[in-house]
Amino acid sequence: MILSIILKSLRESVKPRRFLPFFLLYSIFSLSALIFAMPILSIIPSLISLQFTNAQIAVVMVNMVGLLIVFLLIVLLNIWFTGALVHGLFKNKGFAAGLNYSQKLYWQMLMLSFIIFVFSGVASLLRGFGIVITALIDLVFMFSLPAVIVKKYNFKLALTRSYNLVKNKIIETFLFWLTMHIVNFLIIFIGLFFAALIAMPLFLNIMSLLPLLTQFTTITNQQVVQVIDLILSSYPTFIVASIIGSFFMSISHVFRYASRTFYLLKFRGKR
Repeated sequence: MILSIILKSLRESVKPRRFLPFFLLYSIFSLSALIFAMPILSIIPSLISLQFTNAQIAVVMVNMVGLLIVFLLIVLLNIWFTGALVHGLFKNKGFAAGLNYSQKLYWQMLMLSFIIFVFSGVASLLRGFGIVITALIDLVFMFSLPAVIVKKYNFKLALTRSYNLVKNKIIETFLFWLTMHIVNFLIIFIGLFFAALIAMPLFLNIMSLLPLLTQFTTITNQQVVQVIDLILSSYPTFIVASIIGSFFMSISHVFRYASRTFYLLKFRGKR
């Protein structure tokens, strides 16, 4: 059953009607990040030499706040889009219908996402077992968001049902969770490989401007200016790399939630 769900999820993840909304969303964020970073990069030499002005500090702050606002908007939209994706997978309908449906359950999805974020954030601060606890949180609550859409549960009941499903099928759900993450890692790795391939010439040019590793303490302000000028002049390369990264990230996102949704439907006998 696990293999059939993984293969079915992979087929769904490469369908344009599934990944395109997320591709557009992630592309907007990555391009926004590049736009907001441009004025900050141009000011870095002044910051390093401690010869900056109040106006330059204001520019840095404004762009950082702008990037933060865009990030928060993308996160909020991503939750809504994910609900629409799950609905589309569940009912085999289009994205627009899913948006209308998930809008009614948006606050439940938002509260659910916030609670899992807080749990994972606290766990990540723990030394030693932080990574293990974070992984366990992801495991036991992985079906909670699909449960909100499929069963119309509130966030409390969705968390409980996901936990019970994993507890009652611990070996099977663990194997499913592990397989899903291995495949997801391969998707992301392929995306990073192609993005790095595009950016490799730029990286080599930047390295050629830097001194040897043993001489890093002697980097001059002029060398910093040269590196930044090279980066700014090579922005089209970053744009292409960010678009490639957004493409594979969107496929990765669809795959993860498609696999969770299909597993939940199989377990509940809905498909």
